[in-house]
Amino acid sequence: MTKRLFQFVTICLLLIAGSQGIVAQTKKAAAVATTAIGATDWSKEVVESTIKRYPTAESLKGWGYAKSLYLYGQYLVYLRTKEVRYLQHLKDWTDLHIDEKGTINRPITALDYMLPANLCLILYKETKQEKYKLCADNVRRVFDTYPRTKDGGFWHANIKSREYQLWADGVFMGMPFLVRYGKMFGDSKYTDAEAVKQMLVYYKNLNDPATGLLWHA
Repeated sequence: MTKRLFQFVTICLLLIAGSQGIVAQTKKAAAVATTAIGATDWSKEVVESTIKRYPTAESLKGWGYAKSLYLYGQYLVYLRTKEVRYLQHLKDWTDLHIDEKGTINRPITALDYMLPANLCLILYKETKQEKYKLCADNVRRVFDTYPRTKDGGFWHANIKSREYQLWADGVFMGMPFLVRYGKMFGDSKYTDAEAVKQMLVYYKNLNDPATGLLWHA
């Protein structure tokens, strides 16, 4: 393993494994910011303005990475503020898309559709309702049969126009969920190994040797 590749994998693993520390860092940063600029808590302002524009689960619309990534950030604000509306807003959106058996109301045909399952992990932790674990289990099982390139990388999407394609953001779409799932449900032997494998494969295929940066696809 080259020095540059080792550094890349190490940084990615630290980002995934250190996700739990984000809450404490966010709380500290918010306290510093509030002291510096007065009473305005900008993370709360963002959440409040978003809920005002999208007050219902229906207004946030479909199961996708953009909405769920935002809602993950909203959850971090909930952890700091304990404002239950923030958690309920997240829960309402998730409940709109899964049934009591944890079945999602759309097929998981792309890595993009795996990222929202992070919310199921959050909600199972917060509520212990079985449907959230079942949802996470369902997404975890998708990885078992999800199509791969010849060297083992997950296709960005399981559709004709994306066959054999690796997109750099695919690692972010799927691997944080996979590692968190493994940690929560005792599957880390597989999930950690898979996450490392994917980062190595993606780096090998998308690395620009002239700069050390990754091509998007």
